[in-house]
Amino acid sequence: MMDINIDFNQPYEGYLWMSNENHPQVFHPESLIDRQLFEGHNPFVAEGYLFNHEKGI
Repeated sequence: MMDINIDFNQPYEGYLWMSNENHPQVFHPESLIDRQLFEGHNPFVAEGYLFNHEKGI
């Protein structure tokens, strides 16, 4: 598994458009990111924006 700089235990809002998908996955406030999103055949984030309100990052 690649080194991913996402804390999967923290909630986010925003979106991630993975290289192996036809559309972005949208995360509403307080959504957790599923680690399995990054598993499979050559997935990488083609475009994305995530924000954690609690930490301000």
